[in-house]
Amino acid sequence: MSPTAPAPLIEFAGVSKVYPGSAEPAVDRLDLAIARGEFLSLLGPSGSGKTTTLMMLAGFESVSAGTIRLEGQPIETLPAHRRNLGVVFQSYSLFPHMTVAGNVAFPLQMRKVPAAEAAQKVRAALQRVRLEAFADRRPAQLSGGQQQRVALARALVFEPSVVLMDEPLAALDKKLREEMQLEIRRLHRELGVTMVYVTHDQGEAMSLSDRVAVFHRGRIEQLGAPAELYDRPSGAFVAGFVGDNNAASGRIAGREADGRLVHLSVLGREGTLVGRCSDALAAELNLTPAPARPVSLNVRPERLRVLQGAEASGGSVWEPPLNRWPASVVDLIHQGDHWRLIAHIAGADNAAPWVVKLPAGQAPAGLAPGTAVVLGFAPDDAWVF
Repeated sequence: MSPTAPAPLIEFAGVSKVYPGSAEPAVDRLDLAIARGEFLSLLGPSGSGKTTTLMMLAGFESVSAGTIRLEGQPIETLPAHRRNLGVVFQSYSLFPHMTVAGNVAFPLQMRKVPAAEAAQKVRAALQRVRLEAFADRRPAQLSGGQQQRVALARALVFEPSVVLMDEPLAALDKKLREEMQLEIRRLHRELGVTMVYVTHDQGEAMSLSDRVAVFHRGRIEQLGAPAELYDRPSGAFVAGFVGDNNAASGRIAGREADGRLVHLSVLGREGTLVGRCSDALAAELNLTPAPARPVSLNVRPERLRVLQGAEASGGSVWEPPLNRWPASVVDLIHQGDHWRLIAHIAGADNAAPWVVKLPAGQAPAGLAPGTAVVLGFAPDDAWVF
């Protein structure tokens, strides 16, 4: 941290969680700093450690090792009710016998806020989530989206410095989920509250977050802004988990003079493809320039082009600056705003088909299953891990 950088609101320092009887830690020596007012998403597959991290911060799971600090003070031994954090769960956890207003008022009652002040805070919280007209209803009389709004109002009513959310939209249908994403974005922007959000939905994390921490096997694989994770993934796991990705195995056959681009022999064919070297791989090659090192070539579907005419036949199919790869069409699917072309890449009998995203109205004519095509992509659009 630079001398002028503000201290983080939340800090995990060497935090681990090991469950009894488990051979592997659920969270492994986690270091993470969260700024005041930030929206941070913890993203990853089931069992990656993201929910355990949130539950340790909330106080619902104990810490096996390390320290969690809130505003500079250790809280790992502090009971959950004394951490003053708002929490929103996937299951809503509303009291069915209470009205909407009663549910929202509950945290204030536990804090012994005077009745008149509590009533004012409840009205304000319901106005924020646009449910003031539903104050006297019971949870069973509400839709799923409305119940989640009540849970959000309850988490905000006592004005916590941090709101934690554990997959809060997972139970909603697509339309309601998108509406609630907009609602959460609006509340974060208006209130400036720090939000820590757990999800396995990469689209949701990309839409909501200032930064995203991608978890894998109890550790953070990459932490950064959504655009950084998508455009500059740190490795094959992040490239495959965040957004759509095409991958092929190969071996390094050479390196450009500046070290930024590497040449690969792919699938045992003659000639090479050219791709951008990841920072981690570049560092390894600087130490040990192994020309035959196995690597993975990764290309986003929207970065691929279907080449025709002179573009497709221009020079060797492996000739830079544009990589060319013969393929055959498996399927072409219209998805509204784009076409999704599925292609089998030549010489890759055991590889998964590659996906090409083509803008609506720009799919080349004559594409049908079995059609021979050439896929083209620029070296800077192909990441090598």
